[in-house]
Parts: sequence; structure tokens; C-alpha cells
Amino acid sequence: MDIPPLASKTTAMSLGALPVSYALNHVSVLSQPLCVVLMSALILGLLFMAIYSLSHGEITYDPLYAVFVIFSFTSVVDLIIALQEDGYVMGFMDFYTKEGEPYLRTAHGIFICYWDGTVHYLLYLAMAGAIRKRKRYRNLGLYWLGSFAMSLLVFLPGNILGKYSSEIRPAFFLTILYMLVPCWAGVRIFSQSRTPTSYTPDMVQEEQKKGLLQRPADLTLIIYLILAAFFALFRGLVVLDCPTDACFIYIYQYEPYLRDPVAYPKLQMLMYLFYALPFYCLAAYALTFPGCSWLPDWALVFAGAIGQAQFSHMGASMHLRTPFTYRVPEDTWTTFFLSNMLFALGPHLLAFRCLWRPAFFLQAPPWASEGPGKKQQQTPGLHGPTDLPGQNIVRVRSWEAQGPLSGGRDQDEGESGSVVVQTAPGQVVSHRGGTIVLPCRYHYEAAAHGHDGIRLKWTKVVDPLAFTDVFVALGPQHRAFGPYRGRAELQNDGPGDASLVLRNVTLQDYGRYECEVTNELEDDAGMVKLDLEGVVFPYHPRGGRYKMTFVEAQRACAEQDGILASAEQLHAAWLDGLDWCNAGWLRDGSVQYPVSQAREACGGAGSTGAGGGTSGGVRNYGYRHNAEERYDAFCFTSNLPGESFPPKKK
Repeated sequence: MDIPPLASKTTAMSLGALPVSYALNHVSVLSQPLCVVLMSALILGLLFMAIYSLSHGEITYDPLYAVFVIFSFTSVVDLIIALQEDGYVMGFMDFYTKEGEPYLRTAHGIFICYWDGTVHYLLYLAMAGAIRKRKRYRNLGLYWLGSFAMSLLVFLPGNILGKYSSEIRPAFFLTILYMLVPCWAGVRIFSQSRTPTSYTPDMVQEEQKKGLLQRPADLTLIIYLILAAFFALFRGLVVLDCPTDACFIYIYQYEPYLRDPVAYPKLQMLMYLFYALPFYCLAAYALTFPGCSWLPDWALVFAGAIGQAQFSHMGASMHLRTPFTYRVPEDTWTTFFLSNMLFALGPHLLAFRCLWRPAFFLQAPPWASEGPGKKQQQTPGLHGPTDLPGQNIVRVRSWEAQGPLSGGRDQDEGESGSVVVQTAPGQVVSHRGGTIVLPCRYHYEAAAHGHDGIRLKWTKVVDPLAFTDVFVALGPQHRAFGPYRGRAELQNDGPGDASLVLRNVTLQDYGRYECEVTNELEDDAGMVKLDLEGVVFPYHPRGGRYKMTFVEAQRACAEQDGILASAEQLHAAWLDGLDWCNAGWLRDGSVQYPVSQAREACGGAGSTGAGGGTSGGVRNYGYRHNAEERYDAFCFTSNLPGESFPPKKK
């Protein structure tokens, strides 16, 4: 996952909370609760106007930019409140904690202010920076969404039900409006397209065939989820006054804070009981049976929720603002700390596992079960009258001739305002130095909505969880990025055409590209595979075999006017007769070698590989340590003069 840069402009604006809070603290008129809430609303309104005037382009691109900047300001205010209540600073927010929200002076209130002023603050800066750089922030947004929602779902009802219900001020109703923010933000964040992956159907099928014993990390997570579910159930029964001896001992000797009349701990345990417990059960199911594509998103949401909840709960249980009789006894600190830390850590490990290797949770395409002898369907090329002199332009045949289209979501095109992206099936093929059209069309209700607000974005998948920007167009403004500058432009073949023309194709252009079309509320995306005509050849240095690390193999291929081959290119070369017993590095960091005829010197006559049965295949060593282990290399190059012949058997 790419980490977006922090927004410096947002940082500067949020730090304005320091002088503002200090000045307001010395205004005597703010000793009245109604004046406090009116002044708070006025400051937020003026802040929004300033953001809108200074960052109109960012707000037009994504309205959540204004939300993140305003919330970064309030995060600094919350951090000041927490530091002031713990005695680290003085003279900043006394007026607000006395006449605005006195329940922020509780131990729970102090720790949600610490969390908001640190974790949420960094998330706001990162997400605002991502919007300014036109980067994705979906994963960060999902984590923030879970954390923010959990904070409100415990804090607001706790203020009403706990012992501070008699001290509710008008500012509390301003806080209730915050409940609308995660609802709206959640809809927008979930509607954003997911980070594309570079897993082939065969790779997805291979991963999903593995049983639990072949996935020890998943098995460990399932065991954890079962134990965490029982822990959530047990603590839920404890706060519901379970009469058993175990519950009685736990609430008096381990977590007496659960009896605190502030009501926050009781509500927190009920949230675990009614929401975390079902999620843990569903997550264990998703780790057992493949294809549960919902888990990566919701794992991030629950990681944020549990992280915020446990931080506030653990801190408040031991804070001096909590009455002594409700604090964790000193002789049980170790048990309390370890059990609650493990309860907080597990969801984060689950989210990391989902992002690290998401193939198990992807929906396997129906063609994933095709045999290895069938080559991928290639989209035929036609030479048009607009071919440039000295170049070959590969164009995809008419959309009607292609039959069913792939890449878009299954939506009703008659739905007003919806966006449906269509890309050609199979792959388009070019060669180094050529010009290629990456086909992409979109449907949009132009009668009700103009095309001026449509944003077209092309990105290249460079890793299962990483991508690079290629081209962005918003109305008349177009921009190509990095090595694509001067080479990429839109085809502009009528309304709804988002096809990208890529000139002077390089070896590095090989791979998968995502065409994303976004309007104000809707977005859709499709994938296009660009393949290159060329040759795969094994390489080892003059000093002998198995002498190169991954970086040295990359350098060696570059010196041979090539790049490291991909797993798909090596598989295609094996189909064309490449037979080589020495294992070599591939572009994704794996080590493989092709064998046309199985024999003892190449893994045994009875062994099978990823590409075939007993007659041979592509042997796969998996992903190796790219700085310590040494192998040969399989290089790929394109547009060579003359003919090439596969190496003879070794």
C-alpha cells in the first residue's frame, strides 16, 4: 500500500488552533454555554470558507478534502484539551471543558482526545495529501472510518446514559452532527475503486486451492479470532451482570473499571458483544473458505474501530481521573495489559494479512480453470489509415465485433448518473518502439449530466498492492506522469471514449493498466493487459551460475538490452519450447525455470510444475530473499532483428 505524502497546507491550517484556542480562552463572554456553541459554529464556518477559497480545486475533486482539513483543526484542539487536562499545558481550553463539554474531562474523554489528536490527525494529513496529489486513500479512509465511528458510538450514548448526563450543554448537540459525517464519508470511501492487483487467474486459483494446513498464518489468525470472540462474549456477559463466579472475580479483580458509572466501559463491551463478536466469526469463515471479497475492506474498518476502542479503554482503566476503586489493581496489571493488547493487535494483523496477500479473497474468474496449454486470448490488431510513418499502431476491432465486454461493474446502463466502464477482453499486443491503443469506453447519462465533470485516470499495476499514475484528464486539462510524458494521450474518438494512445512503447510498459472513470458520486474501472512481442532468454554471468542477487539480475538484464521476464512471459516461452534447468529470477521476485520434458536432472521425471504435468512444466521456487539468495536470470527483450530460437536442453 502506498503511503500518501502529508499535506503541508493542511498542517499549517490545523496548527492555527493553537492561537485561536488561547485567544478564546481569555474572552470573558465565553463563560456562557450558549456563547460557547455559537462561537464554535462560527469558527468552523469561517474555517470552511477559508478552505473553500484556498483549495477550491481539491474540494471539487473530492469534497472530503474540506472534511479532513476541518477535522485536522479539531484534532489539534482535542490534543490541546488532553494535554491541558493532564497538566502539560495551561490556559488554552478551560472555557470549553467547563461550559462546552465537561465530560471531556473524564478519563475516557481524555484518551479519545489523545487518539483524535495523534492517530486521526496523521490520517487527516495523509488523506488530504493524497487528494492534493490525486492519489488513492481508500485503505486509510476505511481505517479512519472504523475508528471515528467507534469513538462516536461509545462516547455520545455514554454522555447521555452515564453520570454526566445532567451536565450536557448545548455544545453536545453540535457533536451529534458529527454522526452524519461517517455516514456520508463511508458511502464515498466505499464507492472508491479498490487498489488493482496484478494476480493472474491462475495465481488466484493456485492460492485458493491451499488448505488451512498450507496456510499457517491464516490458521493462527483463525485460532486468535475464536479466542477473541470468546473474550468479547465473556466481557459482554460481565457488564450484563452475569451471576457466575468467573464474572464476579473478573469484574472485581481484573477490570473493575467495567463497573464505573460513567457508562463508557459498559457501552464499549456491548459494542464488542453485538458487533465485534459476529465479525470475528465471519472473518474466521472468510479465512477458511476462499472468495470472500468483503473481508479486506471490513478488516480495515474493524482494525480502526478496535484500535481506538482499546486505546481509550486501557488508558481510562489506569488513569488517575478514574476513581481508585475502579482502576485496575496493580497485581493484575500484567494480565490486564497483555489480554487487552492482544485483543487490539489481532484485528491489525488480520488487516495486514488481507492487504499483503489478497489473492485468497478475490473472486476467481470462470476461466481460471483452463488448462496450461491454452494461451490467453489476444485481441487482434488492425492497421488504420492514421498509422504514423515508421510505426505500427495496433487498434482493437470495433466494440460490437468483440462480443461481451469485461472490466465494468454489472450495472443497469439506464440508471441515471451511473458510470459503466467497458474494456476489451483478453490483451492487446505491441512491440518495443511501436504505438498501441489501450481500449476503454464508458457509458454515462449525458442527457442528465454533462461530460465536463468526468475524470479519466489511467494507472499501471506495478505490484499487487501498488500502482503508478500514467495519465489523468479532467475536462480540457490533461496530464501524463513520469516516463509517460510526451508518449501518452487520449484517443478522443467521440463521446464515451477513454482509450489511451501510448507511443514509443518500452519494455517497462508491459503489464496491466486500469482505466478509471469518475463523476461526482459514481466511479467504475476496467483492466487492460498490454503484452509485448519478444523473446525470453536465460542469462548467467561469465563467472558461473547462481551468482546474482535480484538487483544484480535486474542490472544484468538491462545490460543485455532487456528486463527481467514476468512469470506469464516465462510460461509463454515454455509453451513455445523453452527448456532450461537452471532457476532464475523473475520480475516479481520469484525464482522459476521451464522444463519441456521432465528428467532427473531437472527435478525428476515424475514431478509436476505450475505449467504442466508429468511431461514438464514451469518449476517454481516461490519468492526468495532478493538480497541474500543468488540465482541466474530470465530476461525479456522485444523488437529484435532476425529470428530467435529457444536454447537447447541443459
